[in-house]
Amino acid sequence: MIFEPHRYTRTEQLFDDFVNVLKKIKEVYLLEIYSASERKIPKITSANLVKAINKEGGNAEILNPANLANKILGMKKSNKVIIMQGAGKISSYLKNFVESCQVKK
Repeated sequence: MIFEPHRYTRTEQLFDDFVNVLKKIKEVYLLEIYSASERKIPKITSANLVKAINKEGGNAEILNPANLANKILGMKKSNKVIIMQGAGKISSYLKNFVESCQVKK
């Protein structure tokens, strides 16, 4: 799963819930939090969410958008189902990825 948390306040309010759910997923890649014009909240970061997930036995890591295409291609080669979830920039990242694949045909 590739996940982009949406809003700092939402991530703060649901932090423990995110940890409890995401720790159960075999592989989780988190993009940076999409702010939706909110100010950053100290200590509410994707990196801290990754640390908390891994501390609870999960398998999470930060994913830089520049590496998104390579990560998807690597998952595709191993016939994995890829879920991309978020409400911010993730849709444009996916659109760009799909368009780049169509150009390579």
